[in-house]
Amino acid sequence: MKKYVIYGNENFPVMQTRKPTGNNFQNLKKDFLTHNTGTLMFFDAINNYLTQSDIKYEYTNGRTPDEINGLYDVCIDMEANLFSVHNYELMVKQTEEFKAYNMPIYVVGVGIQAGIDESMKELAKKIHYPVYQFVNAIYKSGGELGVRGYYTKELLDIIYPQNTAVVIGCPSLYVNGPEFEISNYKVDRKDFSYLVNGRLFDMERPFLRINAKKYKHMYIDQHEFGDLIYAIDKIDKSELTKEKLIDRYTETALVEFAKGNVKHFFDLPLWKKECSKYSFSFGRRIHGNIAAIISGTPALLNYSDRRTEEIAKYFNIPTTCFRYDREDDIYDLYLETDYSSFNRTYKENYKKFKEFLQICGIEDFNNHKYRELLEKNGPWNERSYDYVLKFVAEVMDCKITA
Repeated sequence: MKKYVIYGNENFPVMQTRKPTGNNFQNLKKDFLTHNTGTLMFFDAINNYLTQSDIKYEYTNGRTPDEINGLYDVCIDMEANLFSVHNYELMVKQTEEFKAYNMPIYVVGVGIQAGIDESMKELAKKIHYPVYQFVNAIYKSGGELGVRGYYTKELLDIIYPQNTAVVIGCPSLYVNGPEFEISNYKVDRKDFSYLVNGRLFDMERPFLRINAKKYKHMYIDQHEFGDLIYAIDKIDKSELTKEKLIDRYTETALVEFAKGNVKHFFDLPLWKKECSKYSFSFGRRIHGNIAAIISGTPALLNYSDRRTEEIAKYFNIPTTCFRYDREDDIYDLYLETDYSSFNRTYKENYKKFKEFLQICGIEDFNNHKYRELLEKNGPWNERSYDYVLKFVAEVMDCKITA
């Protein structure tokens, strides 16, 4: 039995593998109400790949290297946009911890955070020291890095030229196996429906306001509505007036919520089930669009930074740089979205990812054991949605149409 330890807090990743209790629900809220729930998809994928008969895995849960050494054979570090100016001190902290580990450390899905016009040479000047030290600690442990895209690989080639990092993309896109494809079939306009993700104030802009009147739609929120839906009892009542709610969430978003056109998920099977009901997904959120893609729904990423752009480029996910003050018909964007390149390169990308996991000692992944565990436990986190729906409808004087 191989023993793995995942660097991080057990409350941070997916909690669906156990029945809900007051404590773990509160802990999940604590970790995610101020974070992007798209990260859940990343962790869910790794939990999937590690759930097999010859592997036991746990989380570091704040334990020191001295408490961990000797108990595990391998450490998995799941990172996202670690290589950024914002995470300078975090890289320094993690490097010091990793220097004290006496097991190989494999970094899965690490990437950069940079503005759309920022070059890797410019970014390298700002974060050379912590990135060099971090990467050096990984290689000294006997481990390896799997990076999100070619921008991150370019950064490492500048800072640590001897690196052997592997470009693997985002692990969450491989959960359906090597034969996965997205159909280019297009529904008729009369049958068209769409998902949108991004930021709530986008809903105030002409593009989304106009299209919301034309087609069935659903806004998948990954951040702002979390506290209202799952922790309304923790919000001071003075903050729940119509004026304060509009100031925080925007009037359009609240009306759309009351109509049943806004949802926020912690439960990934429910999230993906919702995505599968729609013809198309559009928006700024990379994992919001990945949720749609792995549900079989074509997505168009409206990227605005290097972080999301490099993932989309690696997988050939269709992209655009789109201003929401335009009045385009979203159905036309749907008709132009083509997944031929995605389908053509997916199998080879999957092969590269599989080979990287084998380097990490993970062989029989995508074996459905984790999915069976999720299905056995069932959904658990939609408990307060109906109550909040009625509350918002009453405050906004809207008729519930959900």
